[in-house]
Amino acid sequence: MQPLWANTYFFPSFFRNKWGLFIFLCIIILVLSLIPQQSIPKVGFTRIDLVVHLLMYASLAYSLSIALYEKILDQSISLWWLPIFLGLYGFIIEVLQKILPFNRFFSWEDTVCNFIGACSFFLLARKIRS
Repeated sequence: MQPLWANTYFFPSFFRNKWGLFIFLCIIILVLSLIPQQSIPKVGFTRIDLVVHLLMYASLAYSLSIALYEKILDQSISLWWLPIFLGLYGFIIEVLQKILPFNRFFSWEDTVCNFIGACSFFLLARKIRS
């Protein structure tokens, strides 16, 4: 049992709300995906952005599974719909990058990595569950 101060300090009330972390991550991913490309620091490894996409969407999948934990347990929601939903979210962000004038571009590679990131968490959760 954690002391009350640790729970309050490390997990603010916004994150203790089961939807809070998911909404927070959705907003952070949206903002990071739409900021102008000149604002993003350059890294020597050219495909690091694909790894970042994979990790962001795996984290988003984790937070969504926390938010829907009871519905997943009683199987009123199938686990397979969640990565499809998150992949669609990533696809919409990629389309926004193309449409909005933020000097960003649509990338199928990013879209695929978003979906793989979401799927990877759910495949791992399914493996652990069985």
